[in-house]
Amino acid sequence: MNSFDVKRNLQSIGMTCFVTHFKALSDENLSTSDLIEIISSEDVSEASARTKASKGRRIIREGYGQEALKIIANSKTVPPNVSKAANSLINDQNSNTHQETLNKTANVITDYPDVSIWRDKVSYRNLNARQQENYNMLKLGAVIADYGYDLIRLSDDWQGADCIANHIDGSTFLRVQLKGRLTIDKKYLEKDLYIAFRNNNDWYLYPHDELVEKLHESGIAIHTNSWVDKGHYSWPKFSEQIAGILARYKL
Repeated sequence: MNSFDVKRNLQSIGMTCFVTHFKALSDENLSTSDLIEIISSEDVSEASARTKASKGRRIIREGYGQEALKIIANSKTVPPNVSKAANSLINDQNSNTHQETLNKTANVITDYPDVSIWRDKVSYRNLNARQQENYNMLKLGAVIADYGYDLIRLSDDWQGADCIANHIDGSTFLRVQLKGRLTIDKKYLEKDLYIAFRNNNDWYLYPHDELVEKLHESGIAIHTNSWVDKGHYSWPKFSEQIAGILARYKL
């Protein structure tokens, strides 16, 4: 969070609400349900009170409580009594049990000309399966753009492909299946499919049938029960031998 976020969250909370319930928002011994009940007692819907409670506590928890109070105290749009109350809270060293945290922000510069507001990156592990697929599709598109390809997403999984990689030469088209790991599958045989997957920060794009042949020649996976009986095999991690085979397909 930065000053821009504080101002934006204050708009959602309401400056009067933030000042009125500052002590309650600062009291971590007060349960969220009780806090919501306190805020909603002022003819505020439960959903709105929940949002106000969440954003208000986040401001204070991340050490921006005093900065928020200063914004309110200096605001020309709040009633004089609200501005006065904000100033009283700033000066009252006993008004918040987390005063030490608040003091750390006393001299914070409120303008951050060299810091982007886009700092809250998502965690891939926290995304659901569909979101991870969208994330990987966009990442793959960015990578293959360096090789002259434009990625066209397919909505119907046509012929086993999730997308088409279209080269700028106007004549090269790759049908691509996006996977979360190195994978071979009998259902992809003889479909002229390419498989794309990401291993840490490295991307690989390989012709499925060509890789199956190379693995067969090396005696890897092809004779396992998973491949013979179930028709597929995948590697969450791969050996140096497989890494050597895959090297030619690394983007």
